[in-house]
Amino acid sequence: MSTLEKRFTILAGPNGSGKTTFVQNIFPDLLEQNHFINADIFAQKINPDDVSKAAIPAGKKLIKELDRFLDSDDSFILETTLSGQSLLTKIEIAKKRDFFIKLIFLWLLYVELCDFRVKGRVASGGHNIPFEDIRRRYHRGLHNFPEYLKFVDECQIYLAEGFPKLIFHKKNDMSLEILDQKLYDQFSLSIKNADI
Repeated sequence: MSTLEKRFTILAGPNGSGKTTFVQNIFPDLLEQNHFINADIFAQKINPDDVSKAAIPAGKKLIKELDRFLDSDDSFILETTLSGQSLLTKIEIAKKRDFFIKLIFLWLLYVELCDFRVKGRVASGGHNIPFEDIRRRYHRGLHNFPEYLKFVDECQIYLAEGFPKLIFHKKNDMSLEILDQKLYDQFSLSIKNADI
């Protein structure tokens, strides 16, 4: 794979899994170049006092930015919970436009930990997300994960309860590398038991 290859990286996981922090630490160059698409950041710019009131315009801005990057030759990252399936259409477009598509999924064992982390973010001045929204997105993201896995060129799953620990890696030749069988089995069970 060429280093000049254009990449569409999907950074997925439930609310509170540390997606933005992961980008800051792993992809600082794309962050500095404004090649990071995140509806939460758009919402904070639109209505810093109440991001929940900016959800619809932030979603529209996300789609506009995603389409702009898909029309370019620039690599970029999109942050998502995978709680919907509309992104699958954008992945098909990206494939037709010769993007290499990588899915990074940050997983937490329990939805309650997601809620705890969001509350910690709120205490530090960040935005809140109601527990029911966190819970719904957590389970839908797990439920939708296998469908997304079918369409990406590469995938990594990390347990994100502390420093992210890589537990699974799928390469574009369909070879699978499971680095922690016990955690991978737990992840698989959480998909099976996703309460949607």
